[in-house]
Amino acid sequence: MAMAGYTKLFNSILASTIWRADDKTRIVWITLLAMADKHGVAEGSVPGLADFARVSVPACRRALEALAAPDPDSRSQEHDGRRIQAVDGGWQLLNYDKYRTRLNADERREYFRLHKQRQRAAQKSSDVQIVQDKSTLSTQAEAEAEAEAKKNVRTQTRVLTRRNNTLAAEDDAQWTRFWDAYPKRVSKKDARKAWAQIQPSSAVVDRMLETLRVQCQQLDWLKDGGQFIPYPASWLRAARWEDEPVGIPLMSDKTVGTLAAAAVILKGTA
Repeated sequence: MAMAGYTKLFNSILASTIWRADDKTRIVWITLLAMADKHGVAEGSVPGLADFARVSVPACRRALEALAAPDPDSRSQEHDGRRIQAVDGGWQLLNYDKYRTRLNADERREYFRLHKQRQRAAQKSSDVQIVQDKSTLSTQAEAEAEAEAKKNVRTQTRVLTRRNNTLAAEDDAQWTRFWDAYPKRVSKKDARKAWAQIQPSSAVVDRMLETLRVQCQQLDWLKDGGQFIPYPASWLRAARWEDEPVGIPLMSDKTVGTLAAAAVILKGTA
């Protein structure tokens, strides 16, 4: 079970409804954050997660149920306030991309702060006396360079924000191919955002559809009314079409669509 290098906790977690949860649920949530990879997927089993979090297996199961349940009081109502989604081999942390973007912006600001701090320390330790009549032109050039660097950071942040809020066009032929083929068509707006961020080519879409046909047979996605099928946005952000397929005969698109419809009906009558 691979662990990430580090995880930043934003102070806004103190205002989150998760902070009102019991201690074991909070510990399991923070442990999942630390385990997540760059796609927001925490791989592992329930006993393994319980060991990392230092809680009992029953307590870990209760915490996972709470984190996967809708939260009407959550500040973010994407996914109805759910924090995780069970996926094959572990759990997908929902809204992970939003906080990853925020983290990248924070890291850039921290880089410039440390860079300036090192410059000041070097000036204090230097035995060279600063020339009093330093060129005004040189000083202005340094100020302009620093201002340009800050401007670039703001521009990159705005570009990332716009990209994360962009939706795939409803009449995009490639998007329509994917959406019509996916066996669990929920949270469409979030899926359109993920699609706009990826902007896959026609060849990649072909690979997506082939992989979906295999996964519908291999991963028990249709088990228990399809509850283990990941949300389409989570599937896209985790690049699940790159999973290694198992070499068995594939079902036709018509058969996959029929099974997906049956799964939805079974879930509605459960």
